[in-house]
Amino acid sequence: MRHRRFPVFPTSAFALTVLLATLGARGDVPTNPAELKVAIEGHKLVINGKTIAVPCERAELEAALGKPDRESDLANLILTWDHFGVIAYVRKDKGVVRQVTVVLDKDAPKFWPAKTFTGTLTLDGAPVTAKSTAEEINAAKTGEKLRADKTMATWQVINYPDAIVTVQSPGEKGSKDAKVGSVTVDTRYVKPKAAGK
Repeated sequence: MRHRRFPVFPTSAFALTVLLATLGARGDVPTNPAELKVAIEGHKLVINGKTIAVPCERAELEAALGKPDRESDLANLILTWDHFGVIAYVRKDKGVVRQVTVVLDKDAPKFWPAKTFTGTLTLDGAPVTAKSTAEEINAAKTGEKLRADKTMATWQVINYPDAIVTVQSPGEKGSKDAKVGSVTVDTRYVKPKAAGK
């Protein structure tokens, strides 16, 4: 008795493997924005258990948040996750994510997320919401404390050698009862050295 052989389609097997790997990676991204957990630890982000050091590759951020809902091509490429209330700035010259912002209140820029962040946000262990004050955050957090920025009156900052964490007051379209509009982790811009110096 002869056994029937079924044809093997290597391309189909490869496509199935890629599809399953993609679905598996996407399965780690929460679909309910309230389930998103962002912890800022020093100048690193931990998004649902995935540690991301800023600057990072776009793919690293997308592995934690999925693809952005939209992009704005300005001085930086700005990625917006409308449903999560998160934006990221990508340096065009290097193609890396240089800044990640968790949005807690409304603001005017067109790239601002349609919805605010509804998940859990912590800064060095301290819970942060739109109604938090810098004093409350400082009392509950570990490590360096937030300090008033010398140039931006609406910012409380923690300066690191290669990054800055900013807690910013609500913008011009912000809620009356909000005290925090956004929390940002940004790489420090280092001015290139002049030739011969």
